[in-house]
Amino acid sequence: MRILFILIIKELKQIFRNKGMLPIIFVMPILQLLILANAANYEIKNVNIAILDLGKNDFIPEISAQLNANNYFTLKGVKYDKASAISLLDRGEVDAIIAFQHNFSAQRMPTTPQVQLIINTIDGASSGIVLSYISGFIEQYFAQNSAMKPLINLEYTNKFNSKLDYKTVMVPGILVILVSLIGVFLTAMNIAREKEIGTIDQLNVSPITKLQFIGGKLFPMLIIGLGELFFGIILGRVLYGIPFAGNPLTVITFAIVFLFVMLSFGLLISTKADSQQQAMLIAYVFLVVFIMFSGLFTSIESMPIWANRISQAIPITHFITVMRSVMLKATPLHLLYRELLILLGTGGLLFTVATLSYKKSE
Repeated sequence: MRILFILIIKELKQIFRNKGMLPIIFVMPILQLLILANAANYEIKNVNIAILDLGKNDFIPEISAQLNANNYFTLKGVKYDKASAISLLDRGEVDAIIAFQHNFSAQRMPTTPQVQLIINTIDGASSGIVLSYISGFIEQYFAQNSAMKPLINLEYTNKFNSKLDYKTVMVPGILVILVSLIGVFLTAMNIAREKEIGTIDQLNVSPITKLQFIGGKLFPMLIIGLGELFFGIILGRVLYGIPFAGNPLTVITFAIVFLFVMLSFGLLISTKADSQQQAMLIAYVFLVVFIMFSGLFTSIESMPIWANRISQAIPITHFITVMRSVMLKATPLHLLYRELLILLGTGGLLFTVATLSYKKSE
C-alpha cells in the first residue's frame, strides 16, 4: 500500500505540473456546462410564420395579434394570394404558412374549421416540432372562440420536469460526457507521455509490480473524475437550477464504477499508442461514436435495431440513464441493478485486456 500511495502522489504531482492537462481538467467542464447546455436545445422559438387568407376572414387581425404575442412565433405578414405566400417559403423567409381557404364570416367559427398548414420540412425533426406548436395554437384558438363545449376536460401533470425545461434533461447527460472525456483523454495521454519522455523504461525495470503501476495510474484519475462530476453537479444546480432528488451515494457508486470503465478504456488506448497525439486521436474517434450512440441527443428507442444494440454496449448510455433517473426521479440503487451489472462487466473486461496489454520488463 505504501508503494501505491507514493505512486498516486507522484501521478498527481505530474498531472498538475503538465500545463497541457490543466485546461482539460479545469476549463473544459465550465465551458461544457456554459455552452453545450444552452446550445444543445431542441426547443424551438421564434418560428417565422406567414398567414395566407384566401377567404377574407374578419378574425385574421385577432389571430395575428395572438401570434405576435406568442414567444414561439414571429408573424412575417398576411398574404392574400397563394403565389406570394409560397414565395416566402421558397426564399426561406418563413418556416410555415397557415392557410385559411374559406370565408368563415357567415358562421364565425364553423364546427370543423378547415385550415391548411404548409411547412418547410428540410429538417424533419424541427418541422415536426413546428407542426406540433402550430397545431396546438390553432386548436386552442378555435376552442376558445367556438360556441361548442369540449366533450371531455383533459387535465395533465408533468412529473420529474414540470417546466419542460430541456436543460434539465441535457445537463445530467453533459456531466456524463464531461467525466468520460476527462477519464479517457487524461489516462490515454498519461502512459503515452511516459513513453515520449522516456520514463516508462525506468518504471519498467523498477521493482514496482504491474498492478501497482496500473493502480498508481488509475486512482489519481478516479479522484479527479469524481471531483469534476460533483463540481459539475453543483455548477448545474447554481447556473440552471437542476434538481438532485436522489441519493448522492447512488451517484457516487455508479460514478466510481463508470470511471473504472472509462479509465480502463483510456489505459488500453495508452498501452497501444506510441505518442500523446496518437492516443488523443484514437480516444477522439471512439468517444465521438460513443456520444452519438449514447442517447444524449437522440432517442435510443427511435434508432434502428442494429444501432440500438450498439448503444446498449456503450457504457456512456447506461450512466446517462442512471444520472437522469437519480437526479430527476430519485430512483433507488436496487432498481438500477441492470445498468450496474453491465458497467461492472464492461469494466472488468476492459481492465483485464488493458492489464494484459501492458508489457513490463522484469
